[in-house]
Amino acid sequence: MNKALAIQHLFPNAKNGTDFEVHDDGEGQYIKFWNLPDPQPTDAELEAAYAGYEAAQAAVAYKGQRQREYASLQDQMDMLYWDRKNGTTTFVDHRDTVKAKHPKPR
Repeated sequence: MNKALAIQHLFPNAKNGTDFEVHDDGEGQYIKFWNLPDPQPTDAELEAAYAGYEAAQAAVAYKGQRQREYASLQDQMDMLYWDRKNGTTTFVDHRDTVKAKHPKPR
């Protein structure tokens, strides 16, 4: 678990190095100082916050994965043109393949 990311998930406006600082002594991470009005979170709260952070990241990861897989907009427009001209479904097939490979989380 990355405690700094967990803290920033709990307190989005908190700045690492100014409001708090996390150190790693080789055996694990610990909060070196805490300069926020809220009480310092417990390890259990940080674990839960990190799980929330990971879930939030996973919820949007599919967008980048799809973007890398889609053909360029120029190529997609060309697919649409030829599909219209020839009565084919190349464009829809391409989009469906990418969407199936990288589904939107529910």
